[in-house]
Amino acid sequence: MKRLLTILSILILIGFIGNNLALARTSKERARIRRNHTITGEVVSVNTTANTLALKDAKGEQTIPADAQTKITVDGKPATLSDIEPGEKISLFFKIINEKRVAVTIDVTK
Repeated sequence: MKRLLTILSILILIGFIGNNLALARTSKERARIRRNHTITGEVVSVNTTANTLALKDAKGEQTIPADAQTKITVDGKPATLSDIEPGEKISLFFKIINEKRVAVTIDVTK
């Protein structure tokens, strides 16, 4: 009987620990999702060598890097950084990865 109670206690403890770990992962995932941001402004410059885009919004000028997964559209059509020109209106969605901003989508209106 003692052995059965010991086994049941261990199983309950394992279940409790496992549930807490699952909740922790969920909290971390929620925190990661909250780190996504949108900026709307005007293109200041584009550096195709460094894969960066400088834009000006209400907070001032900001430079955001793009990567191979960044989806870029100009007037709703697929584009590249080299298709973007200073002065164009932009809406940029970025996420923070390892404390660095990376563009996810860049939508430009001419």
